[in-house]
Amino acid sequence: MTKNQMLISIVLVLVSLSYSVKAQQSTERDRLRMAQTHERGGDLRNAARLYQELFAATPSSDAYFQGVVRTLGGLQQFAALLPLVESRAQAYPDVNTAILAGTLNAKIGNTASAEKWWSEAIALSDDDETTNVLIGAEQTLLLMNAQALKSYKAARAINGAPLVYGDEISQLYAATGDLKGAAREALAIYASDGEIIRAQRRLSVLLSYENGQEILATQLNALSGDGQEILRLRQWFYKQTKNWRSALEVTEKLDEQSQPRGQELLLFADGARMDNQFDIAIAAYGMIMKEGPDQRYRMSAAYGSARALEQKLRASSSITAAEARAIIEKYDEIIKQYSQHPLAAEALYQSAILEDDVIGNMDESRQRLMRLQNQWRGTTASIDGALRLADIYFAMGKDKDAESILQSVVAGPTNVSADRRDRAKLRLADIHFWNGKLDSARTLYEPLAATTGSVASNDALDHLLLINLAQEDSVAVVSIAKAEGLMVRRLYREAAALFSQASKSASQGELRDRAAINAARAYIDLRDDAAAEPLLESIINGIPETIFGDRALSLKADIQIRRGDKKGALLTLDSLLVNYPRSILVPTIRDRIRVLRGDA
Repeated sequence: MTKNQMLISIVLVLVSLSYSVKAQQSTERDRLRMAQTHERGGDLRNAARLYQELFAATPSSDAYFQGVVRTLGGLQQFAALLPLVESRAQAYPDVNTAILAGTLNAKIGNTASAEKWWSEAIALSDDDETTNVLIGAEQTLLLMNAQALKSYKAARAINGAPLVYGDEISQLYAATGDLKGAAREALAIYASDGEIIRAQRRLSVLLSYENGQEILATQLNALSGDGQEILRLRQWFYKQTKNWRSALEVTEKLDEQSQPRGQELLLFADGARMDNQFDIAIAAYGMIMKEGPDQRYRMSAAYGSARALEQKLRASSSITAAEARAIIEKYDEIIKQYSQHPLAAEALYQSAILEDDVIGNMDESRQRLMRLQNQWRGTTASIDGALRLADIYFAMGKDKDAESILQSVVAGPTNVSADRRDRAKLRLADIHFWNGKLDSARTLYEPLAATTGSVASNDALDHLLLINLAQEDSVAVVSIAKAEGLMVRRLYREAAALFSQASKSASQGELRDRAAINAARAYIDLRDDAAAEPLLESIINGIPETIFGDRALSLKADIQIRRGDKKGALLTLDSLLVNYPRSILVPTIRDRIRVLRGDA
């Protein structure tokens, strides 16, 4: 072969090799794009196959390796992924790869190998803080809580800050059963940053553990001093654990250290009243009225005390006329002493309600409500009073006066809330309904029913559904409508008779049960539980088909409670929760059950 021929051969070989390499690279890029397309489309199985083929051909490629990790990990094929990761970690020692090898071993139950690889990662990083944190995070996810606690403690020791990683360490203490350590950690952080919300969040977790309350109480009592930060945390703890008497004692100390005096006690008293802790609320209000230097807080406490006493009596039993008069005297004292303050309007309204509801003195109630209209026009209390005054006028047979009051609310100033205006419109529509003018009532109900979120929308929709049933049984619907009007006029016996008649004659089950539940309510208003019970039982026997079963069960429980049959009432309320888990009554029913069981 001549020299020229040899050169030509070499050139041809090089050109051939070049084309071969380019073809191989082109094929590799195509396969990578295909793998990425499969991965983005959620086809992890085909993506994993392609990534593994690419990685086997080029084991030095980090992109191919990460593709294998993502796809096999996504498929949870940890046993298949582990040898590839371990091989990679041995060939190319790396902290993250060693951590991954440890995690994969732990996931398939090889704890000893997992510890070995995590130790290898720490050695590769020269015992770096971040590496210990990364390992601790993996161990936490794997529920290896003791090992995770050790890792985070090691990271803290390297960092040098005594409270760094406090959240993680506190949670891991609790997870490993060391509630005392968890409490100490959380309290130490609170002592450092003073962020009570975060402290409450950390400590509330401990209360869910057995003995958590006892351990946390011991740790809180061990804290020295009575500074505001410590008092606030103790106050929170006692409220969470329903130790209201101790919470009040702590609040009294807290109030002594705060400015203005009385504010802490008032906030606590209002909260206790909202939580139905009426005796505690009354005691706290009393402290303000006795020792509070600020007139504003004394006034609010006087009103709160009267409201708490009223709520207590209403919750525990049927409030008597004598008890109502005693509360009205408290309201009248507020009206007299603070005649120019808006709380006087609230006191005037509440006293009018007691006069009407409990004492039965409609004239006195009407006079108080009219006084409220004249002196506090445009206030929330006066609008509520106007709505109540309209009902009193209906009961007195003064329909024109009632309509005039309702029209004034509808046409009132813009500061009247939409809900109250809608309630007035609803009552105006009801007038047509009671009088059997179903088409006129429908016209007024429809826009109210369409107002989502309005307090009047449900009632408007309910009446629209009832009006629609008139197409099949107009006699029963008109009777029910007329009886509802008699209820508002407080002609309960006539209403009960008409409802009962409609229940017997109704051709549809829904109309029959609706009339029966309303008849039962009328008899209950007449204090005739014996007449109400058979009507309620007729509805209850139709459970689960009837839509009125939840209300019937609730009314039956009321009767049982009045008779002192708490055990029977609990069974009835439990039946309500079982048969009507989505009823709007459920939150209230759960509270009633707690009270009956003595848990509240």
